[in-house]
Amino acid sequence: MSHFSFENDPKGPALQAFESVDIYLLDLILKGRIRPGMKVLDVGCGHGRNALGLMALGCEVHGFDPSAMAIEQLKATLPEEIQTRFQVGSLPNVLNIGDDFDWVICNAVFHFAPERVSFHHWFDASVSYLKPSGSFFARLSTQVAWPTGAASPFPFLASEEDLCQAEDRHRAFRIEPLKTTVVEKLRTMSTWVLSFKKDEDKYDEDKNNEDKDNEYL
Repeated sequence: MSHFSFENDPKGPALQAFESVDIYLLDLILKGRIRPGMKVLDVGCGHGRNALGLMALGCEVHGFDPSAMAIEQLKATLPEEIQTRFQVGSLPNVLNIGDDFDWVICNAVFHFAPERVSFHHWFDASVSYLKPSGSFFARLSTQVAWPTGAASPFPFLASEEDLCQAEDRHRAFRIEPLKTTVVEKLRTMSTWVLSFKKDEDKYDEDKNNEDKDNEYL
């Protein structure tokens, strides 16, 4: 398995490209889960905070965002031949960009769903882009470990039950434990990393292995 390293370029362009990448996404890169050559969809890509770093890694990155201004600003930084990979779009609408992605990433997107039903529709639409053995990464504010008395700045906060229901609906399993951080006692951010298997025997085998890996966490 190929792992990315800054060893040969400790302060050069490679490092600069990763300065704005989400730290938990960078963790997956350093572990070799996201590797050069993979096809990645950035849902809610904005100005390219994560997309630019993934392109520097050597991934084929596509993305969409509801902000036309953000998409135009991102395109302006890219070679003309790949600008069409990024377009205006929003969940739960499904764009005609294929269903063969190795990874779909949704960074700071789901807590803007207006309510619970929309959250589940947004999740369903996001994972529809994945190939059968693809993987999914999301960072979202949730009810998990929510600080007592804190008011939510977001329209919707998923519960862990919501996450489990979404996983069960798509026969997904966690390839990383659910990690939740409390931000200054004001809100939480959970990191949700999944994989999907269509083959029932393989799914059961991987799910059992995942349960063993998490037994003592």
